[in-house]
Amino acid sequence: MAKREHRDTTAAAKRAAQIADETVDAGRNTLVEIHRQGEQLDHIERGLDHMEEDVKEASSLVKFMRRWCCWQLCCCCLDPEHKKGRPSRQQRLKMRGVTSLDHREEVANKHMSAAAAVDRLIKRDDVAYNGDETGQRSELFQTAEAIRSERKTTSIGFGKFPGMAESDRSELDSETLKQEGYLDSIGKAVESMKALGQEMSNELQVQDTQIERLPTRAVKVNDDLNRLNKTIAKI
Repeated sequence: MAKREHRDTTAAAKRAAQIADETVDAGRNTLVEIHRQGEQLDHIERGLDHMEEDVKEASSLVKFMRRWCCWQLCCCCLDPEHKKGRPSRQQRLKMRGVTSLDHREEVANKHMSAAAAVDRLIKRDDVAYNGDETGQRSELFQTAEAIRSERKTTSIGFGKFPGMAESDRSELDSETLKQEGYLDSIGKAVESMKALGQEMSNELQVQDTQIERLPTRAVKVNDDLNRLNKTIAKI
């Protein structure tokens, strides 16, 4: 009877450990997708930066044409600030291409570094789950504690059967070691899930700020373009 209960406890611990590992994998995959979303938001902001630069440059050119060229396209209108030592548009576009590649690499490295930092973090011991009864517990963590408690209760009961065969005792000891391994695995998984959850929260807060900012910037660029088009239509 004791051996069967012990085996059932081991099987329950194994299932819980497998679920914990699958949950951590799902959390990692979710974090990867969140970081990819962050990369896309960074690229959108970069694109808005370029659009603002282009609109500003075009507005400067149109303003110059209206003031000094009497609406005639001539070489002096190609770059109203050329004599001020400012790079030509072709040079700026070339530099933009280079900086865009650097920016993409920088953004990718930033999100990869954040993910790597989480991987390092989840491998550390988390004191919040080392016997802290006041900490928040997930259903999985409660299951692990219940299994551990049941195993200890059963182990105490072994002393009531002094005539137990040595082979039976060895089998129970083996099951106990397996249970300890599974419970340790569950504990590490809980720590990992906590670290992943914290990183998800941090990244989503950053993205929320970006998402709130992007519509305002897009509206501003659109308004600037409309004003520019109206000015051009009058030429």
